[in-house]
Amino acid sequence: MAPIICIETDNPFPVIRTMEEHSARLLAMTCGEGPDITFRMFYFLEDQ
Repeated sequence: MAPIICIETDNPFPVIRTMEEHSARLLAMTCGEGPDITFRMFYFLEDQ
């Protein structure tokens, strides 16, 4: 069974590029409100 991971960051674009290079699939993405916006990205890691 392949794992699902959650990554929290204030800048999602480097994370998205890196995860695409590693064959991870973005399942969902959320973001908070306010001055300190945090993005949460949930990834499915494909079996190699």
